[in-house]
Amino acid sequence: MPDYTSRLSLAKPRGGSSGSTPAEQVAIDMLNGNFDKLDASIGAPSYTSTTRPVSPFPGQVIYEIDTQAAAAYIGSSWTYLMPGTGIPYGFIARRNAPATPSSGDIVALENTLTYDDATLVLRGGMQTSTDRKIWTVPLAGRYRVTKQTQWSSNGNGTRSLWVIKNVAASVTPNATDIANNCVQQIDVVGSSQVSGYTYVSKTLILQANDTLQFWERQTSGGALAIVPGTNTQNVQSTFIQIEYLGA
Repeated sequence: MPDYTSRLSLAKPRGGSSGSTPAEQVAIDMLNGNFDKLDASIGAPSYTSTTRPVSPFPGQVIYEIDTQAAAAYIGSSWTYLMPGTGIPYGFIARRNAPATPSSGDIVALENTLTYDDATLVLRGGMQTSTDRKIWTVPLAGRYRVTKQTQWSSNGNGTRSLWVIKNVAASVTPNATDIANNCVQQIDVVGSSQVSGYTYVSKTLILQANDTLQFWERQTSGGALAIVPGTNTQNVQSTFIQIEYLGA
């Protein structure tokens, strides 16, 4: 029986110059099988994100047809080397309807977020709960997370925004949740001169299936309107942006 190479499992007939065993006869089918494997390994062989090699070797690079991205096996998991059209790169959602949260309530304002094209088609495995409170990332790696909210003009109280990771779904966070799981917080004083904003942008190292939530509070003393985002490229808007930056 032949030995096999560690990466491509190419058959190596025993014997030969080592003289340790009698030389093994080489079958044509064995040679042809080796040639087919070598041919398939030239460049980055094509797979999908759900049909990757069963027994990959460290450093193996593939091209995923469904995500249109190159991925490498780093010894225990796969990581993307470059963004493709099917992974959450440049993912952005905007609020397309006004809201008027009451003073002092901690609320999630994303229940009417949509994409620029007004459809909710999640890319590359990005997931969101039905109420848009929980955003789940599909890939391990670095993400730039940006959240901006535009409030109506009001000089009273403050506006607060928390980005919270891995808190139970559909549960309003309490003080302990915020203290232990908040990855970014911003507090601003209300303004009667111009519309007030809460804005955060932070690069996070996330694992696959980590969740993010965006919770906000205003303390103006009454209900205060949120300005919807009519154009996500316009800085005067309310939106979430999650960018996959790579491993």
